[in-house]
Amino acid sequence: VQITGESGSWYAVVAPDGTAGYMHRNYLRVSGGGGSSSGPAAGANAWVTSANGLNVRLRTGPSTRARIIATYAPGTQCYVQSVTGGWAYIQIGSFTGYMMSRFLTNSWTPAPTPAPAPVPTPSGYDVWVTSRNGRGVNFRSGPGTRYHAFGVLSVGTKATMVSYGPQWCMIQVGGQTGYMMTQYLTTTAPGSGSGSAAAGSSGYVVSANGKAVNLRTGPSKSYPVIRSFRVGTPLTVLQSYPGWYQIQISGYTGYMMDSFVQVLAAPPTTPPSPATPTDL
Repeated sequence: VQITGESGSWYAVVAPDGTAGYMHRNYLRVSGGGGSSSGPAAGANAWVTSANGLNVRLRTGPSTRARIIATYAPGTQCYVQSVTGGWAYIQIGSFTGYMMSRFLTNSWTPAPTPAPAPVPTPSGYDVWVTSRNGRGVNFRSGPGTRYHAFGVLSVGTKATMVSYGPQWCMIQVGGQTGYMMTQYLTTTAPGSGSGSAAAGSSGYVVSANGKAVNLRTGPSKSYPVIRSFRVGTPLTVLQSYPGWYQIQISGYTGYMMDSFVQVLAAPPTTPPSPATPTDL
C-alpha cells in the first residue's frame, strides 16, 4: 500500500485497487521515510502533511531559527524545487521558502468526511427554561457537561422538544438544536398569570425586564409595598387570588402579582399520545 498521511498510530493509505482508508501502524512494515510516505522529489509536486493535523511552517531558510513566512494546512499542494539535508525548497502560490522534508508527501488523499448525524424531527410540543435561582442555563452541543456550550438561555426561553431523556433533552431554539438538562425544562409557561397554584407550592420570582418585584400588604397595587425581591428569590405560595398570590418569601408574608411568580412544575415528559376518537 502507499502511505499518504499519518495521524497518531494510524496511517492513511491507498491500496493497489485505489481504495483509500486507514490502517494501524502495527500491521504495516514501512520502508524509507522514517515511518511516513516517501520524501518529496525535486522537480515534482508534493503535499503538506503532519501527524497531528496542525499547520506546518514555511521558512526563509533551511533552519528552525529562520524567519517564518507562513503556515500551511495538511493537504496544501506545493512545487518542490530542490531537496537538501532534510529540507525542501518549495513554492506555494507566490511564496517560496523552506519546509522540513518530513512534512511533505508525494501524494495526498483527503480523509473521508463522515456523514452528519441525522437530527430527529421536533416532537411538536413546547417547553420553557427554568431554574431554582432564576439564572440562565447552558445550552450545549451534546448530552453532557463536557460538551461545548452554544450559550446561556435565560429563564422563560421557549423551546421545542426534539427528544426527551431522563437526564438530558434535545431541544430546538431559533433553528439551533442542542441539549439541556431535563431538570431545567418545564412544560409550564413562566409568568402565565394563571393564579391557580396550590397552597404550599414552591416557586421563585420572575421578571421580563430583570428588575426586582414588589411584595405588597394586599392583593392590589393600591396596597403599600413591604419590600422588593430580586429575580430568582425562592418563595412558597400560601393562597391564590385573581391575578395575585399570597406568598411567603425570605421571612416575609405578603402579596405578589401572579405574572411575577414562577411556580415550580414537574419536568417535561415524553410527547403525549395522539388523540383517539374517544378523546374528541
